[in-house]
Amino acid sequence: MKIVQTSWACNQKDMLKFNAGWYSPEYHLMGWALSCLQLKKYYDEVVLHADSVTAKTLIDTLRLPYTDVVCDLDQFDQNPSELWGLPKIHTYSQQAVPFLHVDGDVIIWKPFDESLLHGDLIAQNLEVGTSFYENLFSELEPRLTYIPIEVTEEKDKKDKIYAYNAGIIGGNDLSFFNLYTARSKETISNNVNSLSNINIGAFNIYFEQNLFLLPGS
Repeated sequence: MKIVQTSWACNQKDMLKFNAGWYSPEYHLMGWALSCLQLKKYYDEVVLHADSVTAKTLIDTLRLPYTDVVCDLDQFDQNPSELWGLPKIHTYSQQAVPFLHVDGDVIIWKPFDESLLHGDLIAQNLEVGTSFYENLFSELEPRLTYIPIEVTEEKDKKDKIYAYNAGIIGGNDLSFFNLYTARSKETISNNVNSLSNINIGAFNIYFEQNLFLLPGS
């Protein structure tokens, strides 16, 4: 199966000054390197979607052995740096063959199970009714301009919040991913005027992990 990763520098100009939530930029880059190298150990095709800043560091400087590099994420540099989920959604939307997207902080020590890779839809794990999601979404939703009907219907059917962790995400059902990414982009564009008034970090989780519960998943 095709393995893909997404690296967007969140409007930073120097990856050596960008820790991306890690203890330091050095640990961030070591994590990326180990993630890529371990994936390449087990899979022939590992593709990186990147902006020019991360491509310069990961490819030109570190020379990580990606099969291919698609430098198509500079288009998101006009967005808030906290909106890191949008470039990932874009990457999902560009896949024309079955794929598995693996975050840069995921490090594998053996191949993924073949039974997993044959699945129509793949995610790291289902998360059910955690207080983390309940607190995030109860604060977020009243501030949104637009809430997808699928989210409202799902909440009406169940008494707990469901979401899928997207540390790994992908599958063989490309028609689902076409729908899912289109609805995610629609949710983002319809809430552009709300971005200055919301926790954008929570919003990333909302449109990436919560919308993966679209009908069919």
